[in-house]
Amino acid sequence: MYQEIGVEIRNIEGKGKGVFLSEPQAAHSTIWSETPIVSQATMWTIDNMQFCNHCLRSLEHPLSFTNEKQDNEAQYKLPLLDVLFVPPVISSCLHCDEKYCCDHCKNVAWQTYHSILCKGLKKGDQSFIDTHPLDKLSELCRNSGSVFPLMVAKIFAMIMSGVWNSSGVVDMSKYTAEIFSHKRGFALKSCEGIVTQEPTFLGPFSTLSSGNSHHSQLSPFLLQTIYGQQHSLLHQALFRDDFSYLFDIGLYAKLISAIQTNCQLIRPLSPWEIYLEKVKQNKDEKVIQEVEEIERKLLSAGQKPRSVEGIGIYLLHSNLNHSCDPNVKIDFQGDQNEISIVTKEGIEAGQEICFSYVPSYLEPDQKRDELLELYGFECECETCKKR
Repeated sequence: MYQEIGVEIRNIEGKGKGVFLSEPQAAHSTIWSETPIVSQATMWTIDNMQFCNHCLRSLEHPLSFTNEKQDNEAQYKLPLLDVLFVPPVISSCLHCDEKYCCDHCKNVAWQTYHSILCKGLKKGDQSFIDTHPLDKLSELCRNSGSVFPLMVAKIFAMIMSGVWNSSGVVDMSKYTAEIFSHKRGFALKSCEGIVTQEPTFLGPFSTLSSGNSHHSQLSPFLLQTIYGQQHSLLHQALFRDDFSYLFDIGLYAKLISAIQTNCQLIRPLSPWEIYLEKVKQNKDEKVIQEVEEIERKLLSAGQKPRSVEGIGIYLLHSNLNHSCDPNVKIDFQGDQNEISIVTKEGIEAGQEICFSYVPSYLEPDQKRDELLELYGFECECETCKKR
């Protein structure tokens, strides 16, 4: 199925699924790149930056650094800026204040989820006369530091907009991602009467792993205690009789757990990093030195480039297993939410591709604790076995 990119999915006893190379790869080469089936900016990004609400591209100037009190654009003149940096053509939703980097992103967002989530369409609804439920849900996310509930809202909106048909297959005219199974075989079958629908309506999310979650064993009372307020706001914002099966609190809890288990941190290149890359490619030593001097001054003043941050679910990436001695890394080579899987070393055909689920700078004991807490397993990679 994945011969065109030189990988295959295999079942691994005791681990579920994994990704293996079907042909050798040299060190520092990109095996594949992919965009997420769903992504969401963090609350810090929402509160502090201008960005595309679909691809998460920054809409800011290259000199938009962290110190908002300092007017970098007035103080510094970047050489060849008009030649080397192409700013986004900002396009806004006709009904609300959502912004996009181009008409394409705006149109794709509208077709796949924003037509359901757009708060501007609800202005005349008396039930939202105070504050829109999605604004209240955002405030809960702001207080908790987690945007998982907003991810679930977007997933529900994608289902309701008809992105997947009744077989769980993507409508290619609306959404171009390829559907394939995820690791560890998560399926939202009937779970002690909590979920009554077959999982096909969830499309690619029906096979996401929820790790070793115990949500299926929680009583309705505990589910309501943990998730009741979030779930209630989601119900107020999106509920429709023809999609009533989505609004089950047990299903909501499972999706939250599946997102936590499978999500990837997103950090596209900032406008400054894009500009700097173009400057180096231009190979004009005088310009390079001038730009490096500007960067030195900014960094010495305690500033750093402002970067969009978010989380996303990526289909093939979600099959990758963990290793404390990974042979690939997750890289962002552009200014959007596309990830690239890049080799750290030469990899032979038949070898499994693994990356580290946790930061490499953690001590071994810290890694084990974090893997157990977040993903529900004790690492048994070759590096850990040798300890």
